[in-house]
Amino acid sequence: MSERIHLNALQTYVYQTLIADAGVQSTGAEVYDDVPENAALPYVEVGEYTQQGEQSKDGNAGSDVVTTLHAYSAESGSKQLNAIMDAVLSALTDTDPSITLANGARVARGRHDFSEAEKDYDEQSSKLYRHGMLRIRWLMLG
Repeated sequence: MSERIHLNALQTYVYQTLIADAGVQSTGAEVYDDVPENAALPYVEVGEYTQQGEQSKDGNAGSDVVTTLHAYSAESGSKQLNAIMDAVLSALTDTDPSITLANGARVARGRHDFSEAEKDYDEQSSKLYRHGMLRIRWLMLG
């Protein structure tokens, strides 16, 4: 089986899963692929992707894909940001490991790879906000 790039199909899956998830919705965070210029906090941005080819144990061509998601909160503490990140992680990793994407590619697994939360400063508004990064690693087959 030849190797393919599945980023559009995976991005669609990630976005659709997050906007439909009750846990994510309960945080009050909007989910964006392309964040509007004056988007109100809190929100989640479906961010960057990296992809590397690899072989599965059964010899099929596949790829290792990392999705980076960004979460933003205007609250001074970390409670809201942590809740958003937890909901996003749950929505994307508490799934059947044999998901088939719209283009026919299979996701063999999705797992937490990395997360980080920090305070940031918006120079334009002179306000502090919280920024979280969450990475999910997927093994794509076919």
